[in-house]
Amino acid sequence: MDPLAKWVLALAFGGGAAGITKGLMNLLRGGSTAATGGLANPIFAFGELAIAVILSVLAIVAPVVAAAIVLGIFGFGIYKIISFFQGRKSASQS
Repeated sequence: MDPLAKWVLALAFGGGAAGITKGLMNLLRGGSTAATGGLANPIFAFGELAIAVILSVLAIVAPVVAAAIVLGIFGFGIYKIISFFQGRKSASQS
């Protein structure tokens, strides 16, 4: 594969994954701020850091395992987002 194509694909997929992850973390922190007045935000920040470190090490040591974990997390996130919006849709219809 052409090196330029590799870099373009890496930037596109890496940037998309980072954007989705950051967006989900902002939603989670917004919910925790609303629910706890910001007291739980350091816990979420620590969890985010721990997951980032673990996945970075796994990406080097066992890239297939890291990819499976990331895909599982994305799948779970998409499932929760869809179920959230379906719940709001059915509640507004009744």
